[in-house]
Amino acid sequence: MRQKTSEILKKELDQLVNHQNINDLCLSTGFNELDMYLGGFGLEPGTITVIGARPSMGKTSFILNLLNHQLTAIGQDESILYLNAKEGKTNLIQRLLAISSKVNIKAIQQRQLNEEDKA
Repeated sequence: MRQKTSEILKKELDQLVNHQNINDLCLSTGFNELDMYLGGFGLEPGTITVIGARPSMGKTSFILNLLNHQLTAIGQDESILYLNAKEGKTNLIQRLLAISSKVNIKAIQQRQLNEEDKA
């Protein structure tokens, strides 16, 4: 949704005047140290956050853990945009399922779930 600069400015001024806490607007990453590095509040709505590092440093795993935490914190009418130019959607969904269910990723990928995993 595109907004005019005047609308954004009015919203910010309203929040300042009404003493709205910035912490109420931000979304925690689930990692306290990262939240502190980001100003103590987490991710600010309407911003783009880019995660970069060398290959095989755990960027995707980190982001999926962050995403899993955020999905439990947002409302049903809110959304998160996640872009990944490297991984396919099936692999990402499988990895997110493994994180949220605490089931081994290999069991999910090989379709070898035991009864405990299915519960």
